Amino acid sequence: LNHYKMDDQLAVNFAAALPQLLAQGVQIESLLLGHNPIGVKGCIAVAGALGSCLHLRRLDLSGCDLSDNRDAQTNPTSVLGETLKNHPTIEALAVAKTRLSDRAATGLLHNFEAHRTLNELDMSGNSLGSAGLEFATAMAEFITNRPEPDFPALRKLSLGWNALRGAAAEVLAAALGS
Repeated sequence: LNHYKMDDQLAVNFAAALPQLLAQGVQIESLLLGHNPIGVKGCIAVAGALGSCLHLRRLDLSGCDLSDNRDAQTNPTSVLGETLKNHPTIEALAVAKTRLSDRAATGLLHNFEAHRTLNELDMSGNSLGSAGLEFATAMAEFITNRPEPDFPALRKLSLGWNALRGAAAEVLAAALGS
């Protein structure tokens, strides 16, 4: 469904239809919704429905609106983080170019601290690092505090096209070097 021109209303309808599809035996392993004009309302609806997708391994919301200037109930990254926090099978999450703030990205990372299956993360193109060291520090902790062998290593991390410079880049480089 990438580049499908799915707007907020289609995303809400899709999220409402997910339980019916799953009840019919459909198993969704990859949900690729990237580069659709899905706004906050649609992102919240989709994120809320993901808990029932127990076979989901890959989620791509790149290019959707995950901006976080709202309270926790109407903040798409809060809903997404809470839904995926204990998701049993999610391995890859792409939230590139989603207007993530440092605060929202840091919140997502905290939700994934004890996650056992996530091993690919794409947060590129979000201006992360522009608010100081908060995000870089959280990412460094996320990278270095994954106790082996219970947790898989983070195999793929995309942070390009962000504002990670100077001290923030040094913090991340030190974490990646360890």
